[in-house]
Order: sequence, then C-alpha cells, then structure tokens
Amino acid sequence: MLVLLAAAPEDMAARVARPVALRLPGMEAVRIQRDLVYSREGLRLDAYLPPRAGRFPVVMLLHGGVPDEVPVRPKDWGLYRSWGKLLAASGFTAIIPDQRIGFPDPRLALAARDVESALAYVGGQAAQLSADPQRTCLVAFSAGGPLLAPAIRGLPSRVRCLAAMYAFLDVRQSEPHRSHLTPEQLDEFSPLVQMERAGRAMPPLFVARAGKDEVPTLLEAMDRFLVSALVHDAPLQLLSLPDTPHGFESDDTPRVREALRALLLFLDQHLAR
Repeated sequence: MLVLLAAAPEDMAARVARPVALRLPGMEAVRIQRDLVYSREGLRLDAYLPPRAGRFPVVMLLHGGVPDEVPVRPKDWGLYRSWGKLLAASGFTAIIPDQRIGFPDPRLALAARDVESALAYVGGQAAQLSADPQRTCLVAFSAGGPLLAPAIRGLPSRVRCLAAMYAFLDVRQSEPHRSHLTPEQLDEFSPLVQMERAGRAMPPLFVARAGKDEVPTLLEAMDRFLVSALVHDAPLQLLSLPDTPHGFESDDTPRVREALRALLLFLDQHLAR
C-alpha cells in the first residue's frame, strides 16, 4: 500500500492493524493455517478456511509490497488477517501469501513466479486447505495490480475471475516501475496492455476505484484502463467510491461496507459451480 509508506511509522502501523469494516457471523469460527511453506525459497502463506468441512472456491489476496526493512509482512497485518476471516466466513478458502513484490523496486517477475508457486501449492494441498482450485479468484491491492496481468492473458486457466482494489492497472507511466523494468516488462505487467490484447476473452474483473486516491499516477492509469475496457468489450464491473482514499476497506462507513458486500457478491457469482 504505497500511500501508507509516506506516513509516520506509528501511523502506518495503526492503519494496517485496523480490520476491514464489514463483519459477518462466523468470522471468529474460521479455521486458520499459518506460515505454510509454499516455495523453494521458503516463502510462506496463511490459509483461512470456512468453519464447516467441504471444498470451497479459492480467493488469493495479492498485496502491493513494502520495503524489505518493514518488519511485519503484509500477510501478518491485522488488515489482511481480517480479510481472510471475512472471506472464509463468506464460504471461500482465502489464501494470503508472502510474495516478493517490493518497493521501490517492484520485483514483478519474482513476485509473479511466487504467485504461480502459491497457486501450485494450493492445487497440490487442496484437501488440506478445503479448496477447489478449479474455482479461483485473484484479488490485487494497490501496487499488486500488475500481478493480475498474467491471469488477464489467461494464465493459469483455473483463475475464473479477478478483482483490483485501488490497484495499478497500467504501470507504463509509473516512475518506480519505469525505473526498474524494461519496456517489454512494462507491457508484460501492464493489465491495460494485456486487457487490450485479450478483450472479452479475459476473466471477469471487479474494479474498486477510490476517488481520493493519492498514489501518483494510479487514478490516471485506472481511468485509462476503464475507458479502454469499454472500447474492447472487456468483462468489467466497476465500483466507484468518489469520496474514499487509498486503502479504504477499514473505514467504517456505510459506503465502504456496501463496497465490500459488492465484492463478495461478485465472487459468489463468478466462483459458483
């Protein structure tokens, strides 16, 4: 969450410790498996499973990266832990991996390989995780948006839908990305470029737009994506929150709770059998 990096350390710690605004019955009864090693590099993920037994659709949350010196990794933030509980109480197996996306160097190629490894791990451990990996959605936050680009291209095929929460949907005008990626990589990890190539063949995408987002070039990139998506007939659902900031999901307002319910409904619609 790039906008948080400019805040004082105590402000950032308080912000990421806050839970999501929406509460549902059963959130405290979900089954949690923490620190499962999913890659050769020793990366870990947390899994949040519904209280009852069964095989459930998979929702994988992709954070936007923090500098390496930040001691608490995003999957251990109160914010993401509450996301895991909310999703599991809603009938999904929520997967929150550590992955190597970073700041200021985004390390997108490494992070994309980590996402592939996490998806493969979930497929191999589906019974343990109460997961149906053939029904998977990737939800990207902030600078995690470029990690949706491979799935927009159709890789892997078991990803049925995508969601972008106040996320970068084009990186070609972002200075941190331009400074660390080649022109070919900028295209490879631009959801906009990949959407224009895929058109209506891409998985359905939910976009949450925070109208008061302060991250440089993010809103401009998102708006370019949205206009082009209409031209290319891409399957898109837009939720516009004009008065909300970046990282809005912990703001306890009726509009934010409505937005979170809209995302859950989108997941239900596209991950149903």
